[in-house]
Amino acid sequence: MPDMGSLLQASTPEEAVVAVNPELPRYFRGKVVRIVDGDTIDVVPNDKPNGRWHRIRLAGIDTPEKRGPTACPGMAAIASDVLEDYIASRDYQVQVVVDKKIGQRWLGEVFTADDKSLRRLMLDSGQARIYFPGASKTEWVGCF
Repeated sequence: MPDMGSLLQASTPEEAVVAVNPELPRYFRGKVVRIVDGDTIDVVPNDKPNGRWHRIRLAGIDTPEKRGPTACPGMAAIASDVLEDYIASRDYQVQVVVDKKIGQRWLGEVFTADDKSLRRLMLDSGQARIYFPGASKTEWVGCF
């Protein structure tokens, strides 16, 4: 398991690679093709532009859910919009630092071409909160 404290403090792709797996870092560059929600995106690797996309869950954060027992659809839409606006205002190329696969999603850190952390943006915008594996999901205050 990665050192979540180091991952949350990472501000460059290189720091995140070390935090995720200091022995065997795995990362790829790609293009964001879809914003799934405030903490999940779909990315197509640059080396396979016509290939299958990968679903990436941003490590270490949680945003409001669209559906389910803790759903907060209004706030979920805002979080998705913030992430989409951020990606749309910059180069679509991202570097994905992969931690591990959970179901059909990769858990990892995503950086824009100018080394901006999507995780850090979502935390700083107030649209996400820190999440550690095994932590229970709680309702968002002011949910709408």
